[in-house]
Amino acid sequence: MKKLLTLLFFLICSFVQAQKIDRIALSYGFGNGSFGSFLKDGSGNSYAQKSLNIFGLNYFHGLTKHLVFETGLQLIHYDYITTYIKGNPPTNNTLNIISIPLKFRLEAGEILFFNGGFSADISKGRQNGIGGLGAGIGIGLQFKIIDD
Repeated sequence: MKKLLTLLFFLICSFVQAQKIDRIALSYGFGNGSFGSFLKDGSGNSYAQKSLNIFGLNYFHGLTKHLVFETGLQLIHYDYITTYIKGNPPTNNTLNIISIPLKFRLEAGEILFFNGGFSADISKGRQNGIGGLGAGIGIGLQFKIIDD
């Protein structure tokens, strides 16, 4: 197994061409998403998204000409409506989560990219006690104000 991993490491290293510099960027994202859990609360409640906004300070490390590792610190602001099955009126809720993404980004041209990976999440506030590990995939556009 060690020999196979060593061979794989050397093969990957022979194709890697590092980018000129690493980058730090501010980011904003919005979209459609949902938060869930592997645990079931058994209540029959339903949740409908109103908005999802992500504000971030990101660090990008070039692995190849088009493949980038990205990490950083993000604040996720999620507004949603909870509808209760037992006749209670629907409630508006807000969830704020601090997230540390560990993702890979494939840059397809100057502005288009695809990304995916994992994140470690911690909720902010007393009311929302969720956190843990997450996963995500995405597609986006980037506009560089200062080009390398």
